[in-house]
Amino acid sequence: MNNKLINKIIKPLYTIVIILHMFFFSYAQANQQKNIVGVLLPTTGQNQGIGNVIKKSVIMATYKFAPTNVVVKFYDTKSTKSGTVEAYSQALKDNVKIIVGPISSKNTDIIRSNQTYGIPILSLSNNTDSASSGIFTTGYSPQSQGAGIVRIIEYLQRERVIAIIPRNTFGSLIESGLSQAQWGIITNVYYYDPNKYNYSDLVKTIVEDREYYNYDAILLPDSNPKNIKILSSQLSYYDAFNIIEKEKDKKIFLIGGLGWDKIGETHKEPGLLNGYYLAHPKSQKSEEFNQEYKKLYGFIPPYIANLAYDMTALAIISATAPNPQKKLMQEQGYKGISGTFKMSSYGNVERIYDIKKVFRDRTKKILQVKTNSR
Repeated sequence: MNNKLINKIIKPLYTIVIILHMFFFSYAQANQQKNIVGVLLPTTGQNQGIGNVIKKSVIMATYKFAPTNVVVKFYDTKSTKSGTVEAYSQALKDNVKIIVGPISSKNTDIIRSNQTYGIPILSLSNNTDSASSGIFTTGYSPQSQGAGIVRIIEYLQRERVIAIIPRNTFGSLIESGLSQAQWGIITNVYYYDPNKYNYSDLVKTIVEDREYYNYDAILLPDSNPKNIKILSSQLSYYDAFNIIEKEKDKKIFLIGGLGWDKIGETHKEPGLLNGYYLAHPKSQKSEEFNQEYKKLYGFIPPYIANLAYDMTALAIISATAPNPQKKLMQEQGYKGISGTFKMSSYGNVERIYDIKKVFRDRTKKILQVKTNSR
């Protein structure tokens, strides 16, 4: 076989080999460069309902924000402690760059006790007691709400405030946020069983104490709309807002937290009239998200779906950074559909709330406040 014929055969084969080598090398390199965002959710078991609601919002964020070198992968926590450990362990084996979830403080605590440092976790829990370096509790925490309520007290220039607090974990946490108030402003705290649903004896005691404490504001920060409705109506019925004779020029304000926002048409509750409360910041983007979610899945999602959408977007953006945790904590913070927020080095999130006032025909945003629960 002459050299010309050999060259005609060998050169094309050599070219094909080179092309195939480059293709497979590029393919392998692309796979190596994939940045995995792990999402820990209960998609089976007792909490699968909320888990799958959140999963849908994560998918929406993935389609909108994920570039080709980022993969979002789900890990089922199975609504159990052992399932959470297994999901977290598998995520670590898959070399995830960052994790979104889990959704509860109990599961976040489980991960914290098994934490591998260097892989940031964006927990959807709202309990800042579960936060630590590298674990961010991103929900609107009770502590943060307490701090926000203090901002309302300051705005209204209240000097003698009483608080009505549920005797549960939420109540304890929100009370810790209220500790940011100037010493002596909160003159007394009344506790109640949040599962009782009849608080007439408690309210009568508050009214009897009116002369002694001479309060000019009542805090009602419960997270349960049913309790808020019952307590506010009973406070009104038993004249808890009556001004004592020597201070006829004063007003007694009712002040609440995010639980008031859950009521829906808050202005239709007579007991809340002229009250002030914290609300999630509403934006055009959040409304668009809710409508798109409804279009895809048939219903408006709970607020945690907005939060999960934002945290997934943030995780996707941060996963490709040389130092994902440093990217998370950028100085200017972030603006998402769930509001403006900024991560801190100790795992907490600085939030902005709307403060609203209840009028007869509507609620109206009065101002915005920035809070940090630590």
